[in-house]
Amino acid sequence: MKQYIILTLTVLVFAACQKTEEEELMSIIDTWKVVKYENNNGTTQAPNTYLVTFTEEGTLEGELDVNSCGGYYSISPDSIELSFGCSEICCDDDFALQYATLMNEVVTYEFKRQKVFLYTTDNRVLVLKRN
Repeated sequence: MKQYIILTLTVLVFAACQKTEEEELMSIIDTWKVVKYENNNGTTQAPNTYLVTFTEEGTLEGELDVNSCGGYYSISPDSIELSFGCSEICCDDDFALQYATLMNEVVTYEFKRQKVFLYTTDNRVLVLKRN
């Protein structure tokens, strides 16, 4: 009987720790810091602090060095679609311009260790960390 109770409690603890699909999808809702950009040529660390906020309403808000950005997103368990535009793409550093461009090419995502990895079809990756 004692083993049965321990087994039942163990199952209940694991079940309580698992996120539902809705919780996983909702976990994008936050303000994220852009950490780095990866492509076939290597990794480029973000030289400045760039933040992007995903809201519950499906909107995006971000700042580059000089310009403000915004847009919309749609997320499902298998994909993410971003529409990200900036007030003017000029006067920002090269990393900021790559980040703004890449946001519109993202098609899938993955959550790992409090980070979100945004992937394009040609295997470029934008890495964001919870702010």
